[in-house]
Amino acid sequence: MNSFESHSISSLSRRILTSREACRKLIESGVLTVLSKTDHGYGSSFVFHSSVLDLARQRTLAAVERSVARLNVSEQEKVLVRVHALRSLSKLEN
Repeated sequence: MNSFESHSISSLSRRILTSREACRKLIESGVLTVLSKTDHGYGSSFVFHSSVLDLARQRTLAAVERSVARLNVSEQEKVLVRVHALRSLSKLEN
């Protein structure tokens, strides 16, 4: 089943856990395939396949995990780093 999502740049950044600037670059480069775009007087809305956004979010989380795995600290400290990293990502530019 195809599932679609409509997002502004701001809501997209929260959905895939990255900055608004990174979202714009991902759209411009074609990494995030936009199915349709609607321009409003105050901004734009973009429609994507949910699976594309799921993959983008998984890539962000995998990058965090790779970074944490390289740390030479205890497992407890790695857990804390993961929590803080994910909190930071979820609050980007809100």
